[in-house]
Amino acid sequence: MDGYKGNNTTFQVRDPAEKLFQHLDYQPGIRNQYQGPRIPDELHWGLFEINWIYTNESGVSPPTNDVGEVVITGNDVEITEEIAEDLKLFLQQSHGDDVRELAEILNIDISDKTEKSDINDLTKSEQIERYDASKATHICELPDSRCQEIAKQVAQQVDLDSLSDGIPEWETTYTHGGKITQDAEQYQLIIKTERKTGSEEQYFNKIIFTPEDGIKTVWTMTNVMIDWNQRIQLEQQRGEIIKSVISVAVDEDLDIGGSMCDLELTTEYEPSIDQF
Repeated sequence: MDGYKGNNTTFQVRDPAEKLFQHLDYQPGIRNQYQGPRIPDELHWGLFEINWIYTNESGVSPPTNDVGEVVITGNDVEITEEIAEDLKLFLQQSHGDDVRELAEILNIDISDKTEKSDINDLTKSEQIERYDASKATHICELPDSRCQEIAKQVAQQVDLDSLSDGIPEWETTYTHGGKITQDAEQYQLIIKTERKTGSEEQYFNKIIFTPEDGIKTVWTMTNVMIDWNQRIQLEQQRGEIIKSVISVAVDEDLDIGGSMCDLELTTEYEPSIDQF
């Protein structure tokens, strides 16, 4: 909800914007209970310009001057240095023309995004082809705190909107990263996908790694008895999650095992999976 020209206007949020708000630790308000944080005006209209947020109400547009430049005036919330650093980190970990456009709108320099090596200008496929796991750190050697960060990055890169013609039907979050138990050598990243409207369909995807094999299992728990159409959808989601795991591994110089590993996919039904 946003005050637009003195009126309350409801803006819908697409999946990339939700991930950005999670990264900024913005907690939405609850109607008639408490108000959520005020988003900086420049960021709000920047997200509107790249269609990460939208409204079905007519006649809504950012305030502009005579030459069409967005001009923020009045009692606006500014982007602080801390917010700018958080935005820069998020944009550097994201991909796409809309990401670059938002960086330009907000005047944030993300040119050092991949300065770790000379593969910066290559496509993601070319980076993966040149990726040398033998020079990388094995994911099972990371502390739990770093695994949590990796799980967060994976969730941010998962793009389920691409599976539904750009319609934001699913919310993707991370719930855990690190050792499965203190005694075990297995590590895990847990990525949750949840349908936003309609059915209360949820999937908890536990990606399990071992020191010997790297990525070993994607174990999915669901709270519904899925049919074959839902199973196809689940496999597409798992494909996107695995793709994001590989992408983050390349970006962060992590060894997650070889591409010819025996990757096991398992699916189980559990009516109540909140504690998974």
